Amino acid sequence: MRTMKDRTSKKLWYKGGMAKSDYVTLSNSITDASSLDYLKCFQDALNCELDGDVQRSLVFSRWDHCFFQDGTLHLSFAVEFRLLRSTRVAKYTFELDPVSVERINILESKLRGQWDELERLRALPFAQFEASIKDARTRKLLWSAVGSNFFPVTGGNVLIRRPGVYSVTALVNNFCCNHDWGDLLKNVYVQKAAYFYADNRCRSVNSVMELVEGDTVSVACGGTVQDTCYLVIAQLGC
Repeated sequence: MRTMKDRTSKKLWYKGGMAKSDYVTLSNSITDASSLDYLKCFQDALNCELDGDVQRSLVFSRWDHCFFQDGTLHLSFAVEFRLLRSTRVAKYTFELDPVSVERINILESKLRGQWDELERLRALPFAQFEASIKDARTRKLLWSAVGSNFFPVTGGNVLIRRPGVYSVTALVNNFCCNHDWGDLLKNVYVQKAAYFYADNRCRSVNSVMELVEGDTVSVACGGTVQDTCYLVIAQLGC
């Protein structure tokens, strides 16, 4: 299928499913020419300058105050062939059908959907939190708010506002004694646990979680917080 576009109005016309008999007649046929030969001839005719051996014209089937009623477009051109000392002019005409507005809207809708998906992937939620103290009762680290609409902080809990699959990583700096621990929790359930020993005061714990709106993420640990702890939450683009 071949299309033609009006650069001003952005309207489209097309012609598809043509047989050789649709454009070749007794008056314009070329001896022994194949469909591919005609195609090459037409391409050359449409690409060449108008002051050469080709004359082209575009005629709309109806004209009414610059608006086209049925939108049909007639494309005609004449090609001058030279053979030895003689010349011959072959004329070809094609009736191009308009591409319907509905079809254009469908394509625009698909393109818009792909663009929206790209923007969504570009804007995947991500946040990094810090904590230097913990709640004495729940033992949860108290994360500082980062001003994210996706991850509001309530006490030691980070609230999830957007469902999806997330990578959650916590780095806990703990002054440990007697094999203390650090837990990464989804709501009230431990997803991953880390254990501290006398010679190891910094441990990380990571988990990939499927979270829904209203879920919470938190980190609880034993012992005493030695230094700043970190929590990184990032939605995965899957």
